[in-house]
Amino acid sequence: MLLAVADEPALAELYVDAKARGLRAIRFHEPDLGDALTAIALEPAARKLLTRLPLALCTKEGGEKHD
Repeated sequence: MLLAVADEPALAELYVDAKARGLRAIRFHEPDLGDALTAIALEPAARKLLTRLPLALCTKEGGEKHD
């Protein structure tokens, strides 16, 4: 499942929150974008942490909603 956050600081905060809860998390940095944090992968147990996030690349009109 691909979910979205507002920006890089929000993604970094999500990673920190996951690690603080003892969840496995992996960061992905993009060398072509100044080594910016562009994604994280979380274990399935992180589901509760992600319930507030919308599906990525999904429009509000007719798009699915993550719950």
